[in-house]
Amino acid sequence: LDHSPLLLAQEAGAEGHTLHGGAVTESGEPAWPLAYEFRNGRMRNQLLTVCMQLRAAGPGDGGFCAVPGSHKSNFPVPPALADLADAELVSFVTQPVLAPGDCLIFSEAVLHGTLPWTAAHQRRTVIYRFAPAGSAYGR
Repeated sequence: LDHSPLLLAQEAGAEGHTLHGGAVTESGEPAWPLAYEFRNGRMRNQLLTVCMQLRAAGPGDGGFCAVPGSHKSNFPVPPALADLADAELVSFVTQPVLAPGDCLIFSEAVLHGTLPWTAAHQRRTVIYRFAPAGSAYGR
């Protein structure tokens, strides 16, 4: 366990959070603390996140979002995508539908963030992050 567990709660109307993470830094260098690699039939992650959903996140409710496949990117993130400012780029962002009890598992090398919460009920998610024994990101 790399970080202490974290409870996220958002009320209706809560703002989102810019997209972050990703396999490449703004300067185009590999983001080694978040590295993802698949080589010779083995997958390796420097930082793996597990989100336990405590309340439903339906279509369009907001909350967790990601750019599928971005953990394999070799290019810096366009600022207009990170800020969710470009409608064409935002079309690549996915908000998964989650039921209470669902676990969402992703590499921190995936470009991810939070969309504004629009549901009437409170968003509640518990986040756990894991890193290899010889690595420390949040410790």
